[in-house]
Amino acid sequence: MQAGGAGGIVVTNNNTNGTPPDTNDLSSDDVYPIPGIQLQASQGSSLVTWITTKAGTHTVQIAANTITRTINAANGSQLAPFSSRGPSSTYFGSFSPNVSAPGVRIFAAYSDEHPFGDPNLASSRDWAVLDGTSMATPHVTGAMALVRQAHPDWTPAEVQSALEMTAKDIVKGNDFGNSTLYPVGIYRAGNGQVDAQAAVNAGLVMDETADNFAIANPDNGGDVLQLNLPQLVNTFCQGVCSWVRTIRATRDGTWTASNAPFVYERFQNLTYTEQRAKLTVTPSQFTLKAGETQTLLVTADMTDVLYQQGGDGSRTTEQVELWSKLSFTPSDPALPVANWPISLNFDHGMLPKYLA
Repeated sequence: MQAGGAGGIVVTNNNTNGTPPDTNDLSSDDVYPIPGIQLQASQGSSLVTWITTKAGTHTVQIAANTITRTINAANGSQLAPFSSRGPSSTYFGSFSPNVSAPGVRIFAAYSDEHPFGDPNLASSRDWAVLDGTSMATPHVTGAMALVRQAHPDWTPAEVQSALEMTAKDIVKGNDFGNSTLYPVGIYRAGNGQVDAQAAVNAGLVMDETADNFAIANPDNGGDVLQLNLPQLVNTFCQGVCSWVRTIRATRDGTWTASNAPFVYERFQNLTYTEQRAKLTVTPSQFTLKAGETQTLLVTADMTDVLYQQGGDGSRTTEQVELWSKLSFTPSDPALPVANWPISLNFDHGMLPKYLA
């Protein structure tokens, strides 16, 4: 239109199927290279009536718009209602999702050519405002590229572990549509929101090889629980279960292990603390020089949890998934804390894990 000499554009919604008609309305965030305005369906109808029924010259003035924005940091890091949830539907013992990243209303690159699209739609443009995992993924990819740039000697697995272990547990939910925000938990937000700077400064990383991933493939009789990953998952824990993990220090320091209380969720935003579950880490404190490694044995004891229920008999932990987090706090406050998410289900061992 600009190339054709148009001095302005008026866009009106012609979809009146909403109740009221203006329910199905146009987005309000479009920007035009020439003066433009968007009208609701009822306003557009009035404009058309005015043009077609009133004789004489019709003049419309489109005034410049001033946009003001008030940002409340407390309302940030909210999980999108459409975000995928865990646990992993592919392999038992595999933690999913791993992390969270911005994926709503993202100013993103777009395409000038749409050869297979509707030729009547004006889809060609250099940018668009988009939502979805396809928007969160490039944020994580970019963050990993920054970490790799800062540490070109780190393996891909170490870069990934740094990003996961230093993610911030700040993601909140508002699934009920009210003003009350609550922590969404590891199976909605993973280990938290990615923090590229914290990942660059990670004091601990974890490595794993492509060969070990292939060996751990359950389709080949492997076990993903054995992979050296920053997660502790066991869907079939028969009383006591354990993991062996190896970490590498990126700089000199001392780290102390501690775990958050085990909790389980009955409904969204309604969690209970399970104090009978126990977690031990051996060694619970260690000192390393940069480049040195430390192998850790982590044991979860759910013996006192099995068959137990609340004192009032209103709730039971049978078939309940327990969540916690194992943290490694460095003696140097300039280093970020490293966190591993924990997910446990107890198993009586009387039924097969799954039926094919």
